[in-house]
Amino acid sequence: MNQRQIAFAQALVHDFVGLGEDSALQQHLALQAERLGLRMRTRIRLRSFEAVCRMVEAGVGVAVVPAVAAERHVGAGRLRLLKLSDAWADRQLLICARSFEQLSMPALRLVDALCAAQTPKR
Repeated sequence: MNQRQIAFAQALVHDFVGLGEDSALQQHLALQAERLGLRMRTRIRLRSFEAVCRMVEAGVGVAVVPAVAAERHVGAGRLRLLKLSDAWADRQLLICARSFEQLSMPALRLVDALCAAQTPKR
């Protein structure tokens, strides 16, 4: 199987490993499934992407996680990554502050690091 992408609807035939129901990501995924007239079969809910990836490695189910979280676990060779082909899956995240000029030096460094991490890798 040389597939690099999958539609969320195709993934919904599998059992999922996910975060808690109060997680913004899980709520977003449940909404997308509902829009398709489908439901996610969540087998287990965990507190971190690290734990989610470990359960996927153990064969418990599939998961939707940020690319950065999944890429940390690919090295062992027991995870296979597929990009979601749905348009909604390309999320744009924003950094908000009342005034960037008034942020402390550690906060400014964090903003710089987050912005640098968003530079596309090709």
